[in-house]
Amino acid sequence: MPYEHGGYSYYTPTQLAGINTRRRGVMDFASPAYRNLITKEFQKLLDPGGSGWLFDENCHHGPVKYSFATDHGYTAPGYIYGGDMPLASQLRAAADKISPDFLFAGEGHMDWLMQYYSTSYFRINGGSTPVCRYLDPQAPLIVAVNGFDDREMLNLIMMERYIISYEPFNFKGHITDFKMTLDYGKKIDALRKRYRAYIWDAEFHDTLGATVTASGPVKYSVFTTTTGKRAVIIVNPMRAAISSKVSIPNQGKINGSIAGGTGRGCNRRNSANSTTLCSCCYGAVVI
Repeated sequence: MPYEHGGYSYYTPTQLAGINTRRRGVMDFASPAYRNLITKEFQKLLDPGGSGWLFDENCHHGPVKYSFATDHGYTAPGYIYGGDMPLASQLRAAADKISPDFLFAGEGHMDWLMQYYSTSYFRINGGSTPVCRYLDPQAPLIVAVNGFDDREMLNLIMMERYIISYEPFNFKGHITDFKMTLDYGKKIDALRKRYRAYIWDAEFHDTLGATVTASGPVKYSVFTTTTGKRAVIIVNPMRAAISSKVSIPNQGKINGSIAGGTGRGCNRRNSANSTTLCSCCYGAVVI
């Protein structure tokens, strides 16, 4: 086999020893005959009547970019990634015959595939740039959380308007394995429901529209509602409490007090052009 992938090793003793890592061959998505075969197999997923699917690594073809086969239905070389869009179109057409509402999700696919895989799943870290959120402020984007008290990741998810995917032990565990992570995630979802117009239905603007300075490291994001009102999510990534100052151009009068928080000990003080607040360790505040 000319092209193959070495598989993955997670937690099991056999996989860590290099046994049963699910090694596999890289298939030729540029081949019309192979795409038809995949579509036929996809029908087996549709037949049970499920609500949707998630295509794991749906535009990952290992180390391969081109196929030089002379009998695959095209003039060689065939660009493997060029088959992603035609395949997505075929699969969507097959699903539409069952239900137009059948959900298509993929893992970290390119933005042009969002027209077929409307939901995207991926993983981020503290240095990630929310490119997909810039491209589509309302797209259903799902991000993984797998730490046992993963407030750092959950706060990033809240800041950038992602959907939480709970994954204890990288899919190998149970949701009860990380109670602290689950409890904190519930606080975030409750806050989103309470202030939906401000931090869920609103448009993500990253840090544009506000300036936040603090007595320690701080992260923040800005959302603008359909009426032009702004909300700021401020995250304290440290173990110690910090004091931060939020300045919003032409802010006018700030209505009420802090909208809500996922930590403890949050308090606020207003001045004419800014708001100063204190947030607890690893906490998040919305104003």
